[in-house]
Amino acid sequence: MTIPQDEQNTRLRPLRPLRAVKMAIRLGWDHIGLWMIVGFTLFSLLSVPLMVWQFGHLIPPLILVFICALIVALGFGPLLAGAHTIAWDIGDHRETGWLDLWRGARELMIPAALLGLIHMVVLIVGTVALWFYLRQHSFISVIATLVCIYCLGTWVVLAPLQMPLLVMQERGVFDEPERRARRGAVAVIRRSFFVALGAPAATCALLIANIGILSFSVLTVITLPLFTVGMLAMLNDQVVRALLVRFFVLPPPLDPQEAVEDEEFRVKFRADGEK
Repeated sequence: MTIPQDEQNTRLRPLRPLRAVKMAIRLGWDHIGLWMIVGFTLFSLLSVPLMVWQFGHLIPPLILVFICALIVALGFGPLLAGAHTIAWDIGDHRETGWLDLWRGARELMIPAALLGLIHMVVLIVGTVALWFYLRQHSFISVIATLVCIYCLGTWVVLAPLQMPLLVMQERGVFDEPERRARRGAVAVIRRSFFVALGAPAATCALLIANIGILSFSVLTVITLPLFTVGMLAMLNDQVVRALLVRFFVLPPPLDPQEAVEDEEFRVKFRADGEK
């Protein structure tokens, strides 16, 4: 991707995270009814792994935990992708609705399920390795423990970026005129790494905001099934948009205080007989 000539001196556009947060709150509030339905739908589907857990007395505990985690990873990955599809459409000021949750889940089923499976594997393997090295008492185990903590922390930092990037990637945001951008879960992980590397402070702040929303939702209980998915989807989508605007991948949003040229709205009529 080439940088426009008039922007070569600045290299990066200024990042405006507060504007992104305000936009996420405003757009989320404007569509609060839709997000309540989406959140209740996802929360209701949690009954599937809960039923497996409740009636799985004859299954060994470790296998039962693995089965439930597999259901969550493969089932909720596409549904979360569908929720972020709604957030993308809202951010683009398009008409959207509850059915778009299922449309987005269907279109992004394979990469979203694979991404959820990768998350499950990384978290399980990382947690087991961390637990193993914490039980050791040697200099090597201390170094290995720090490495595990660093790798898990880096992976958690990348997580809020990946679903919005997945939707944008599959919608062709990263495509160039002569080349189609890579698709799939691995490409999303790679892009999230480079986005986080380009703006580490904003990425860490986004993770802290996600943790704060989840903690508030758990403490208040009532917001967990109704508003949490919408708040997270809108926040992550708008912040990732702001980061991509910074890197010239997306155009900057229109400033409501800035006048728009008449040429953009002028209708040109062709004279009779003109070819």
